[in-house]
Amino acid sequence: MRILITLILLCLTVTPAQAQLQAMCGDCNLDLSVNISDALLAMQAAAGNITLSPLAGPLCDVDASGGPTSTDGLMILQFASGLRATLNCPAMPPAVAPNRVIDPAFVPFGTCVQGQSNGNGWAFTILGNAGFPSGTVAPVPNGASAPTLATQWVTTINGPMFPGYTATPTHSNCFMLQDSAGAPASIQIGNCVADATGTPCAF
Repeated sequence: MRILITLILLCLTVTPAQAQLQAMCGDCNLDLSVNISDALLAMQAAAGNITLSPLAGPLCDVDASGGPTSTDGLMILQFASGLRATLNCPAMPPAVAPNRVIDPAFVPFGTCVQGQSNGNGWAFTILGNAGFPSGTVAPVPNGASAPTLATQWVTTINGPMFPGYTATPTHSNCFMLQDSAGAPASIQIGNCVADATGTPCAF
């Protein structure tokens, strides 16, 4: 399967085959786990005491009702306590897709990786306000998952080859790419630019 890195937006219900994504629905504090702290954040957001970030908001809406409510807080608490088996966020980026999947609803998650590794490394350039540095991501084993690939992207971007840029995980297979001032940046692979227009790029 070709590997794709995309800026994605697609409404998708998590299925049992994507169990590794389920734990991210309900992750209101973006710490890559779902626990009582997330339930408290959802309750506080529902009461109007805090405002969730654009990244966290969709992950706190675990009943897909359009925004965090006290019901979401209760559902997250039940999930964290093992009393609920699933949560259903309105927009969860797929780690595996049969084809390129682009739709403008995954912008809160940033840049997402889909597919499986073909065992090859890849070269890319970052386009943004901090310059246009280029580098190469080391290969991961053939057949490795999209979350593994995303982790490799994040590790590379946060390394010495790309000063002035940071990649922050937002989901198991997604990350937010920004310069040091917090402005978004794009990734160019060959002649293809994965940017806010939702362009997918194979790598």
